[in-house]
Amino acid sequence: MAAVSILPVFFLAGTHFVYDFPALFFFTLLLALLWRQRWGWFYPLYAVALLNKETTLFLALLFALHFFSRMPRRRYFAHLLAMVGLFVLVKAGLTLAFAGNPGPLLENHLRENLFTLLTPFPLWRLLDVALVLLLLFQGFRKKPEFLRHGLFLVVPIFLLQLFFGVLGEIRVYYEVYPILFLLAVPSALAFLGMETPRLPGLSGSPEGQEAACGPEGAEPRGR
Repeated sequence: MAAVSILPVFFLAGTHFVYDFPALFFFTLLLALLWRQRWGWFYPLYAVALLNKETTLFLALLFALHFFSRMPRRRYFAHLLAMVGLFVLVKAGLTLAFAGNPGPLLENHLRENLFTLLTPFPLWRLLDVALVLLLLFQGFRKKPEFLRHGLFLVVPIFLLQLFFGVLGEIRVYYEVYPILFLLAVPSALAFLGMETPRLPGLSGSPEGQEAACGPEGAEPRGR
């Protein structure tokens, strides 16, 4: 409920589209399935989520970052190729299906966005950013590594927004919202003097998680 109650903040600026909330729903569920390696559920939902919004591909980046040393090499690259391959198939299919629609594939907004960045920001907005950063990075090393790796997704999202989006539309960060929320909550509770709850499934190794593998992707000894 706390996560849902914060969502109206995303409504304050920019436009909104029908695929925004499905993107948030799909990405949140897929994050849980990815962590637990429930591939039988992950891939069908991943394909549907790609149909809704292509940025679902960012899950492949998170997979690449987090599972590189946690999975035998063959299995690692098989999953990575499957995620990228599904994206290519879905993107190609959508491109062919809507080839006759008017309008460019992407709109370049870099010039306007750079001007926005050079414009002085109001103090309240800077304070908001400072508060978010404080909540995210306080005790950062103690937070689940899966979430810490997930935070890297902010970088490609910001770069895409800088070149092809409109700065100020925070709805584009729906994909990383569950990651940001789970990273910030323990810090917020600590500041309030409240006990930090254990994040289900994120404090230890997920069921079926592979142990760290050697450089050749060999199985650990004893298996």
